[in-house]
Amino acid sequence: MFRIATFLADVTCPVGHPLLGGLYADAKEIVDPLLASGFVLLSREEPIVLCAIDWCEIRNCSYDLWREELAEAAGTQRERVLVCCLHQHDAPVTDIDARNLLASVGLQEKIVDPEFEIDCSKSTATALRDELEQTGRITHFGTGQARVDRIASSRRVVGPDGTVHYAPSSNSGGKEVLRETPNGLIDPWLRTLIISGTAICLFWPCTPTQRIR
Repeated sequence: MFRIATFLADVTCPVGHPLLGGLYADAKEIVDPLLASGFVLLSREEPIVLCAIDWCEIRNCSYDLWREELAEAAGTQRERVLVCCLHQHDAPVTDIDARNLLASVGLQEKIVDPEFEIDCSKSTATALRDELEQTGRITHFGTGQARVDRIASSRRVVGPDGTVHYAPSSNSGGKEVLRETPNGLIDPWLRTLIISGTAICLFWPCTPTQRIR
């Protein structure tokens, strides 16, 4: 028998926090909250956790931090925790390893406030732990998929001379030369899993709308 618990936590960065690893101006106002949402799948085996976060990227030991916190809260192993970023551009990029390297040259404030990230990981783990008291039994599930056209592409484009370029990006649609490049090797399918009436999108191949500016 399978059971599921869903959880939700607010991980909105404070005004003044760096966005996109310092490539954007620091956050000036909060338009919508940034959320960490996910579910825990419970069975006779160790729990499996999936968590999607409204941040741009979580890298290196920051990624380990999040998985370790969620694994401990769920009573499972770090290897059974998947943490995904939805890749908003005006949202944090977190990498405590890189932050520590930059601190050695006086640039520690350019990427992430580590105390803020630790607080977010712990509050999300607390939200997960609290919801384990309210699990629901999975009675049925369904799956679906649809092909998404002209949304996603590989960022590696091979030119006529064989040179590899990394030109296509989130804003390439306005440039005809990039817009007309082949999609390359990508997964173009949007896949959805519906569990006991809860729809969970497993893959969405595009950059979501930004929420903080």
